[in-house]
This record gives sequence, C-alpha cells and structure tokens, in this order.
Amino acid sequence: TNFAEMRLLQRTPTINDFELLEVVGQGGFGKVWKSVNILDNKVYAIKIQSIKDVQFDATKMAQIRAERHVLEIAHPFIVRLHWAIEVNDSVFLIMEFMSGGSLFSLQSSRPMKKFTEQETEFYIMETSLGLMHLHAHNICFRDLKPENLLIDDRGHVLLSDFGLSKVHNSSDLLHQSVVGTPEYMAPELVQSQMRGYSYEVDLWALGCLVYECLHGYSPFYAYAIRDTFIAILNGTPHRMSSELSREAADLMTDLLQLLPASRITLTELKSHRFFRSYTWDDIMQKRYDGPITISVAQSEKSLVRSMLPENHEVANERRTRTDSLDLCRKKQIP
Repeated sequence: TNFAEMRLLQRTPTINDFELLEVVGQGGFGKVWKSVNILDNKVYAIKIQSIKDVQFDATKMAQIRAERHVLEIAHPFIVRLHWAIEVNDSVFLIMEFMSGGSLFSLQSSRPMKKFTEQETEFYIMETSLGLMHLHAHNICFRDLKPENLLIDDRGHVLLSDFGLSKVHNSSDLLHQSVVGTPEYMAPELVQSQMRGYSYEVDLWALGCLVYECLHGYSPFYAYAIRDTFIAILNGTPHRMSSELSREAADLMTDLLQLLPASRITLTELKSHRFFRSYTWDDIMQKRYDGPITISVAQSEKSLVRSMLPENHEVANERRTRTDSLDLCRKKQIP
C-alpha cells in the first residue's frame, strides 16, 4: 500500500466510497443494504433513513435521533455504528454487518423452533449485559425481542434497532408513550397513560425472551392483540413446559412479575442459579463462540430486517407474519 492509499483509508469515508450490494431489510424510514467499502473491501450494513418525509413529524424525528444516539454508545453487545453520513435529505448509518441474521431467524431453524437451556443461557447473558449498558446510560430499550437481536459471524448476539428507545432525562421520570411489540409489552406499558413506566419494562421483555427461547413461542401469544393484552394485564402467560429445570422456571417467574418493583433486577440476575454454564466475565470478554455454528448458507438466507425502525409505534409484524415459527406458535400453544 503506497502513501496515497494509506491517506484514503485513514480519512472519514463519503457515501461514494461504498458500493450497495443487496437489500437485507425494509422498514418505515427506508432500507438496510449490505455494502462494501471499495477502499478496503470490508463489508458493512448501511441503513438509509430518509428525513424528508418525516422532518415535520416530531415523534419520528425523535426515533431517528434516539437510534443514532444509542448506536454511538460502544459496547460488545450493541451493534456498532462506524460512521453517520448526512447527504441532502437522508442519513446513512454505516454499521457493522451482522452476517448471522437475527435470533428469531436462528430460532426458526432449530428443532421444535426452540433453544436448549444452555443455548438460552448464553444468549440471555449477552442480552442482559447489553441491557445493563443501556440502562447505565439512562436508556430504556422498549423493544427487546428476538428480531432485534442480531448475530455476528462468531455466534454472539448484539442488540439492534433502537428507534423506540428512550433516554431518561431524570432518575424519577416515568414514560407514558405506548410503544413496542404487543407480545413483549409489560403490564405498566400497556396501561402507560394511567401509570407511566420505567426501565422495568425491559426486564419484563427479557422474561418474555427467556420464555420464547425455551418454548418456541412467546408467553402471551394470542390470535387477537386484545387477548394478548388481557393475558399480560392479568399476568397469565401460557403454562411452562414441565421438561424445564426449576432454575429456568424460577427465572421466568422472577422476571414476569406484574408489579415492576417485584421483578428481579439486572444486577440480581447475575447471581441467579439459572446461569451456571458460563461466568459473566467470560461472556463479557467473548471468550467463547456462540453455542450454535452459523453456516454461510444460513447467513445468506437470514434477512437483517430487524435493523430497521418500525412503520408504527406499536409494532404489528407479529400479527401478520406467516413464517414457519409463527405457524409453529399457533400449533404448539396449549
């Protein structure tokens, strides 16, 4: 490499330095492209957000700003933002490309559409560490679900899609906006305009994630959203599998508490008996590869659709999706 080429590699890139290869996601504000930097041949994901049509919509502009803010916070389990480039009426978020697709797509390829307890343990530990980092920076995720957990080439999961995230301005502020995916909404989020809510909604969603990993469907899944909300407000999830360990059942129970103050905290989570196969330090340092090998063929089939913000504040894709895992849910729920 000569001196001129080194200077090119060291400067901040422009959008003309990237070749768009294929669309790997579609959402409310635009598309996510798999792309390559023509200067060094490295692959990236580029999310193109059009602000022309939403610049007078305060809510959607806030979602765009929130996502960029979160992505700028570096952490091993949060998708990395390399550069943000503004051109005319568009923002180009240039991020690391997650070749393994989403945890949802990986789960749909597993036997019985679910993970083992040890596999679940690994993914929940990594997810929890990412959540801890968000909360330490006064950020409430508000849309934790398998679609928003992306997998890298070593099988690690990283949090993504922060368009619905909210930054706390003070320690005692309660949010009141109804946002998120119905099946993963906490009771206080469903009733947010009456009660308000805070970080504990992410703990409830984490409990839903544990349940879905171990069962193949979410704990409050129903054909109608109204029935989902009734089950959430009553705290009546589908029954747990009798094949699960006592520790797994206890973890779900500890997280899916109706009262926010009764839920286990992320700090307490680190000493829970369910987490016994790995140490938290080993997980944080990524000393192990993920428990499931991500094949090239599987990676190419996995669309990184969850890297995009939703079309609506309340995400409805779980109501309309017709993929194999959704059909499996309908058949398996007791």
